[in-house]
Amino acid sequence: IEFAFALITITSGISVFLFIKRNWQGVILLSLAAAYLTHLLLLFNNPVAGNPVQQLDGHHFNLVFLFIYASLYGIANIFRPNAENDFFEILLSIVNAMGVGLLVIVNAFAYFKAHAVWLALFAWLFFMILAVLNWRHSRSSVSTSYYANFGYVALSAAILIHFPAPNYFVWLSLQSLFVIITALWFRSRIIIVANILIYVGIYTAYLLLSQSSDPVNFSYALTALVSARILNWKKERLTLKTDLIRNIYLVCAFIIVLYGLNHALPASVVSLAWLGAALFYMAMSMALKNIKYRYMAIMTVVAAVLHVFLVDAAKLTAGFRIILFLSVGVIILLFSMFYSKVRMKTTKQKSG
Repeated sequence: IEFAFALITITSGISVFLFIKRNWQGVILLSLAAAYLTHLLLLFNNPVAGNPVQQLDGHHFNLVFLFIYASLYGIANIFRPNAENDFFEILLSIVNAMGVGLLVIVNAFAYFKAHAVWLALFAWLFFMILAVLNWRHSRSSVSTSYYANFGYVALSAAILIHFPAPNYFVWLSLQSLFVIITALWFRSRIIIVANILIYVGIYTAYLLLSQSSDPVNFSYALTALVSARILNWKKERLTLKTDLIRNIYLVCAFIIVLYGLNHALPASVVSLAWLGAALFYMAMSMALKNIKYRYMAIMTVVAAVLHVFLVDAAKLTAGFRIILFLSVGVIILLFSMFYSKVRMKTTKQKSG
């Protein structure tokens, strides 16, 4: 068995060499598909040769051979003769990453259940190294993005395996920040778009599958606010021509803050907490000179007012209702004064 795996590795090395020297794209793609298919068949006792379908009695160090020839295919794009063929680059990167991912999963279930976390972390490190090498040596945003995304999936798998529910949601939110930072370094809009979709998908899954958790709600709200700030701060690195992604993060933060405070605090102080969040947004708007936080503040005040009249007025005692109505009145007065000051300043600037 070890000889068969070694033969796959040698054949892969030859095909990569021919690709770099002769630009034989068909040969490397055929070799790539054959390598992973043969490796998979060997792990299941090579049923093509008439053997019964069953897993091997041991791992036979197949992962060592796997990561050797996967590395060869991974660096092939760095030295490829025709650097302008984006379709071939995408195809080679995706097939290579998918092949590695599939065989790692098979090994995790068949031979390394007790060490699945470490295997997932090693796969993450492997994909990230390939992403960094492709970026530093060829500035290939295509290969870099796909390898990095597979690496993030492997890291997510490690988090899901190691941490119990719902704690893994907190770590997944922190991972989202790590993805943003690396995406900025790679200058990859592909990673940014994939990350926002995963962020929304994971939080939606949390709402559907898990009970409300204060740490999870807080971490996802903070992640959304920080992500929006980072993207606004470094938007020139991604040449983002639209605020759509940042707006999605801010909308998520707005919703999660309301939801989180509603579940974390006693019902009698939820409206006051929402008003406090509105003041925070207004302070952010003034400090950063960003109108989007002002809109968030206004919408939060509206939500608090509706909550006061639709929920609090029917449930709270007279004393609490008085405090709430006074608080709402003071906040609205402060907002009015602020807008009057801003409008006067704007009028003076236009007239000057």
